[in-house]
Amino acid sequence: LVLEVGADRPGDIQKVSEWLKPDVVVFTAIGKTPVHVEYFANTDKLVEEKSHLVKALKSTGVFIYTEDDSKVSDIKNKTKAERFSFGFSESSYFKASHDEIFYDKNGDPAGVRFRIDAEGSSIPVVLNGVTGKQHIYPVLAAAAAAGTYYAPMWYSGDSWNANRAESFASHLGSSLSGAIAASSTAL
Repeated sequence: LVLEVGADRPGDIQKVSEWLKPDVVVFTAIGKTPVHVEYFANTDKLVEEKSHLVKALKSTGVFIYTEDDSKVSDIKNKTKAERFSFGFSESSYFKASHDEIFYDKNGDPAGVRFRIDAEGSSIPVVLNGVTGKQHIYPVLAAAAAAGTYYAPMWYSGDSWNANRAESFASHLGSSLSGAIAASSTAL
């Protein structure tokens, strides 16, 4: 079950986090002027409200967050759950690289392509019909969630298990022939 949990007013997420105990929490971005900030004293109060969801994670849960938004990245310190980051930042665990707009035969923008790098593997991604980094972030978040889904099979303590049979790329890309492609309608 995938749920989007948002805060319209102070206390919204705190109330939900009293009964919701998620396995995975994904934070995409808060930004400089977040949505619904008008109902909070300031942006920090909104961030505090959103952090209740991270605090509600199961002890075996996973927190996935963008490394490219410092307000989101700072929330990682509010949980002891396993944490994986995504973004364009060099410190991102699931890192976007080689992003570029590609053009059709008429010279019009046709989409964006990039790579997702993690654990020494790299997967090409093509998004048709969209341009801009804002379209890359949801794909990174989804790839991080999918990649960490397999992490319990690979991960042991503080280091990756050398006995894992396949890399992140082959798990994530095996059914996709080693690449991810999406049209704007699929997003």
